[in-house]
Amino acid sequence: MVREVTRRNAPNVSGRTNINAAAPSVQARPTNRIIAAPSQNSASQLADSLRAISPGLNKFLQVRQNQYVQDEMLKGQQAAELSKDEIDEKIAKGELRPEQSPWFQQAYMKQAGINAGQRKARQLIASYEDPSVFNKDTGDIDEFIGNQLHADIKGLEDSDFKTGFLQAVRGTEEKLRNDFTNT
Repeated sequence: MVREVTRRNAPNVSGRTNINAAAPSVQARPTNRIIAAPSQNSASQLADSLRAISPGLNKFLQVRQNQYVQDEMLKGQQAAELSKDEIDEKIAKGELRPEQSPWFQQAYMKQAGINAGQRKARQLIASYEDPSVFNKDTGDIDEFIGNQLHADIKGLEDSDFKTGFLQAVRGTEEKLRNDFTNT
């Protein structure tokens, strides 16, 4: 008969079986191992990085866009102050392009409207002061102002020009109405 040898009944050095010997036991000892996430490819790493810096990047781009818009509007206002010959000269030199940005065009048209409104305001005051054009004793000030401005406003399709024009004329209208009611 073959005897099965186990740790429990293995012969000791003396040749006798040690029945009281403890059986081997397995103990799990926790270790401080970090389990790494599955590796990412470079595209997903780039996407994660961009997500992390996105708020700062968006703020930076917004500030740059606002500065660009302000610069273009300033250029438009300055260009509107130039004469036709000066504008043609700047276009020939390449300093101005007829197809400038929409912000340039908007500011240009508004400033051109303000300039035209200021010229009209001076004409309106001159016409008001001229007795052959307006009789301060019997005339209707609202009708006078309406007739004077109607021809200039009629046919204006550019809202930015119209806004600038009316903005420049409004103060003169009020001044003339106040002067008329006080005389």
